[in-house]
Amino acid sequence: MRFKSRMAVEHVQLLHNVIVPISRLTGGGGGPDGKSIGSGTTIYLDPEVLRISSRGGAGRTVDGGGGASSHLGGGGVGGGGGGDQGTEGIACFSELIAMNGIFLEHKIESIAENVIVFDIDLVQLRTALAATLQSLGGGGADG
Repeated sequence: MRFKSRMAVEHVQLLHNVIVPISRLTGGGGGPDGKSIGSGTTIYLDPEVLRISSRGGAGRTVDGGGGASSHLGGGGVGGGGGGDQGTEGIACFSELIAMNGIFLEHKIESIAENVIVFDIDLVQLRTALAATLQSLGGGGADG
């Protein structure tokens, strides 16, 4: 499989702006110790879309109860909670347009009909995007 893309600073900023709240909601570095506890994030990439699916809080109490819900630009957020003191965490899903959207240009080659699916640590992705923005002069503070 191969993937190659070109992004403008605005696109990197947009991706960073999507990743930061998802990583905070799902526990990807949002805790006081900065560790990615119990978050599992999968990225699906095809020629038309980039999908980010994340679930956090596995093995730790997130909310303690009811169905908190919110809404992120570009994707939905489902409430966690339930009888297990919120151990299921919060599930987040975001879909971005890839072709002429988040990428200026990109190319995917894979035997799976040009689809790439992989797991990623949101803390590392967030750090890489922030460093890229900082080096390009586009900000990128994690705050």
